[in-house]
Amino acid sequence: MTVTCEVSTRDRYDVLSQALLSVALQTVKPNDIIIFDDTDNPRDLRELPAYQSVFHLFNYHGIGWQVVYGRKLGQHWNHQWAQELTSSDLIWRVDDDEIAAPDVLGRLLGNVRDNVGAVAGLVLPPAPLPVPPDAANVITDLNRPNIQWFTQPPAVMEVEHLHSTFLYRRGLVDYERSLSPAAHREETLFTHEIYRKGYKLLIDTSAITWHFPSPQGGIRSHVHHPEYWENDEKIFNAKLQEWGVNCEPTKTIVLDCGRGDHIIVKSLLPRLKEKYGKLVIATCYPDIFDGEVEQISISEAQKRLGPLDRFSIYRWCIEHNWTGNLVNAHEKMYELG
Repeated sequence: MTVTCEVSTRDRYDVLSQALLSVALQTVKPNDIIIFDDTDNPRDLRELPAYQSVFHLFNYHGIGWQVVYGRKLGQHWNHQWAQELTSSDLIWRVDDDEIAAPDVLGRLLGNVRDNVGAVAGLVLPPAPLPVPPDAANVITDLNRPNIQWFTQPPAVMEVEHLHSTFLYRRGLVDYERSLSPAAHREETLFTHEIYRKGYKLLIDTSAITWHFPSPQGGIRSHVHHPEYWENDEKIFNAKLQEWGVNCEPTKTIVLDCGRGDHIIVKSLLPRLKEKYGKLVIATCYPDIFDGEVEQISISEAQKRLGPLDRFSIYRWCIEHNWTGNLVNAHEKMYELG
């Protein structure tokens, strides 16, 4: 089967070349690669020495390549465009800050069957953690840890949605292009639609792609537009209703702040639980809530929710010209009366 690799990038020329090099050095090569460049002031990559070397490798290995200047509408538009530009059977999407181990594409291809719509591997940070016992990629509980982010023994498992990088059958479904340029939830929407078509979604934990997050740039780098994530979450929740998926309502509280704010929120826990039901709290000081509520890390909250500034009590105080005490400010922000 033929494979096209596709990478969407934005303002990350410093790390993109490493991602492309990892594609060129796969033991099983893709037939071609499409690079979508949404950079604000794009460069001709052929003029940059690091990219000249990578393109020479593509040529040497017979990998066709092209750079397409994107429409700056978000990576979901680029992913859909890739389905229209290529005639390959399969598309392997790779993020611009990911380094695929040399055997990743080969391992993913080894799982392709007629009834498999998409297959992914693990996507690990440089200092990965072991998989927690409650990890599960199920559509009815998206607050559970994503299996792909944690180390675990080699296995192939069936799931209901995938994240980040994966190999999929071209043309089964379209990407949801009503999302904002941040494209929050685009992978979940796309892969679960494949699942709903009757195809299996697989994770092969022996296929490892390393995620080297860059502090700047990125296809989702719209930090000045928190409304993008709010808009996309509304679209996603509407899609869940359309699918008939009954997710337990969950209130996520983000405490990217000091211990004092954590202690204030802890004092409000009974009222927060009464108002919102299930709570998930992203914390800097997990010991304060130990055993009392489900917790996630700040980095996990960023993965799920995008920019976190909109959750800040201090931003709320500034926007509302608040002059009272912080306890009352928290009560007002969480609408506790």
